[in-house]
Amino acid sequence: MLDSYRLTSTIKQPKKKKRKKKKRKHSLRKKNAALFPAQQYRGGAHSSFSVSRGSMHAIKIPVLIARQKVDMNIAKTISLPHRVEETIDIEWEVSSLSCRFLLPSRYLFVHGMLTADIQYVAADEGRKVYSLKTSIPFHKIEPIAKADRLRQPKVARKAEYFFRESPEVVQREYYAVKHEEPICELNAVHITSLEQVKKASLYLQINAVLFFRIFQSRLMEVLAPVNKNESL
Repeated sequence: MLDSYRLTSTIKQPKKKKRKKKKRKHSLRKKNAALFPAQQYRGGAHSSFSVSRGSMHAIKIPVLIARQKVDMNIAKTISLPHRVEETIDIEWEVSSLSCRFLLPSRYLFVHGMLTADIQYVAADEGRKVYSLKTSIPFHKIEPIAKADRLRQPKVARKAEYFFRESPEVVQREYYAVKHEEPICELNAVHITSLEQVKKASLYLQINAVLFFRIFQSRLMEVLAPVNKNESL
């Protein structure tokens, strides 16, 4: 009995192997986190912002396609209500401006007003200072030599169909893709004027340079992060 007891007591039971927990891979999450840093929002349902997934959205943005300078020379005689001894200052501004880039002509059509605020000293005993505002119209057609990434409108398609059995019946088909005109924006103005006083009038020789930027809309796809609490 003693030997059997010793035999059974010396037998060791095999140890259970511990299962190693598999580490989850977060490479995609880390990569997206580097591209779109996590943003935290306080309060409300949007308390956290997930950057691990996203969806593509189409947005329309203006793209710069051209820069154009419009140079104009204008001569104008302005009548004043008093005899002028001297002019003090003239302040200029562009008003009622209209600028259109008509496709497919590649011409810029510009017209508007140059508004002058003239301050002058009257040739009387009191030598009073007066101010007078006047507007000078202008218009100019300027060719655009270079326009990067310009998209021309597609030509409309027309078709006619006749029937042998019914020659008096005609079927017509018309297809056209609508397009948006380019956007014209005034960026800067440079005005130089030469003044000459003539009794109760003022003769002006004006050189006005208008600097325009022209934009055209584009549809672009962007990746937008999705909120965790947003229901799909």
